[in-house]
Amino acid sequence: MLDRSLSPDTAKAYFARPDGRPAGWAVSEGLIPYPAAVAAMEARAQAVAEGQATELVWLLEHPPLYTAGVSAKDADLIDPERFPVFRTGRGGQFTYHGPGQRVAYAMLDLSARGRDLRRWRPGSSAPWRASASRAWSGPAASESGWRRPGARRRSRRSA
Repeated sequence: MLDRSLSPDTAKAYFARPDGRPAGWAVSEGLIPYPAAVAAMEARAQAVAEGQATELVWLLEHPPLYTAGVSAKDADLIDPERFPVFRTGRGGQFTYHGPGQRVAYAMLDLSARGRDLRRWRPGSSAPWRASASRAWSGPAASESGWRRPGARRRSRRSA
């Protein structure tokens, strides 16, 4: 499923831990089914936690689907049968994933990085975007015409 690793030059300084070790980067070709991706990530995260694998940032695409965060309401989908829906434990509502949309999953050892994500995240967002854009060829998701089809945008006033 993890088809190829990115060159060391691309990933060298991105997501480096305080001890200086960078996370590995991998790209998968083709569409990766969501359940298979979750299973692979859970196995990798467990192996990272046990010291049996290195950290990894995985770039991939899914077939058309929605993930439903803890705030998702079934009534917000215009056509609930259009794509499969996968319930997640993350925050938020519905998120569309599909061909042309690159997804990045990070499997990191937060014990080695400090458990405060607010401290970790701001320093990583700009390199993340730069590295991810160099890592993929082809149009960006917005250029390919893919958006969140079938999801209603709720008014903040009615929420």
